[in-house]
Amino acid sequence: LDAGMLTRTNGAVAFRHELARLAVEESIAPDRELALHRAALQALQSSPAATIDLARAAHHAEAAGDAAAVVRFAPAAAERAAALGAHREAAAQYERALRFREALEPAERAELFDRCAVECYLVDRNAEAIEALEHALAYHRLVGDRLREGATLTRLSDYLWCPGRTADADRASREAIEVLETLPPGGDLALAYAIAAQHFAAAALFDDAQTWGERALELATELGDLEVCAFAHQTLGSLVPGADGERQMLHSLELARRHGLREQVGRVYAHLAGIATDAP
Repeated sequence: LDAGMLTRTNGAVAFRHELARLAVEESIAPDRELALHRAALQALQSSPAATIDLARAAHHAEAAGDAAAVVRFAPAAAERAAALGAHREAAAQYERALRFREALEPAERAELFDRCAVECYLVDRNAEAIEALEHALAYHRLVGDRLREGATLTRLSDYLWCPGRTADADRASREAIEVLETLPPGGDLALAYAIAAQHFAAAALFDDAQTWGERALELATELGDLEVCAFAHQTLGSLVPGADGERQMLHSLELARRHGLREQVGRVYAHLAGIATDAP
């Protein structure tokens, strides 16, 4: 304390600088380090549940080699990070949990891979997002969950399109629709139609885009699925030249804003930016 390496903070003692902490940590013998991580994890777990620092608990759990604690704390830490908009941290926490996936059932592994894919996609780690979805898809097929298989194929088709793997994206889109059409019609099928419509529109296959967009809108309207309604409206609007198309996309924007559909708000702005760029 006198030398300034440590400082008192709110009745506790902490390192003044992270570099000093790292230097001390790196000097600890491996067996002692393992014992300290286990002790830290035990101390954190003994705290009231509402006060546990999830990220810190996940860190010590991994360092202690405690698989049960990792798969308990890391996904919770990821959810917390995602809710705060810290998507890189969320992806890292899901990846931490997945390093211990042998402690989970196949369906639970699939769920973690699905969530990890979303977070990786949001921070432009497309390759990792696609790989995570492929793992999730394999587990959904292993447990025979046809609905999740179809939903994951739909998202995979969307993620594959982004880096230009259009042939793979089209194949995944067709597979998704084939799987989901064997099940009772639902929101996942409506979204699969909407994604297909968007891809056809981007490829300038306007008749196909119109057909699939109308299917998506019809089913989404029947189901009351506002997100897919907004999505379909914007794609259909992009097919109509001039003011009429712009009005349809603005209707989609208003619908998305009113119901807090942030992804669809972003999609509409991307469409409108493209129109503005192409305008003379």
